[in-house]
Amino acid sequence: MSSQHPEQHDAWKGDLSLTEVKRTLLGEKSADSYILSKGDDAGSYYMSFVSKDKEVVHADFQYDKKAQRWVHQNGSYFGAENLDALFVNFRDHY
Repeated sequence: MSSQHPEQHDAWKGDLSLTEVKRTLLGEKSADSYILSKGDDAGSYYMSFVSKDKEVVHADFQYDKKAQRWVHQNGSYFGAENLDALFVNFRDHY
């Protein structure tokens, strides 16, 4: 993989439920914070963050081996080579 695996990232909180993730993020003071957690399917993950509208977003993503990047596909398709860049894409999109 071209970047760090989510479970090895400092933002990994895989054992938290999405409700607990939301509560944690709403207590954060920085708009640049995000939390990574397990997705609903094998090989999928959530990147959760507070949007510009002050809503918590749980965006799903996975690693596309062919494209060699982390990708999000939900009506639109975008990706990035590393998780921090993917967060910037999510933040700009939401």
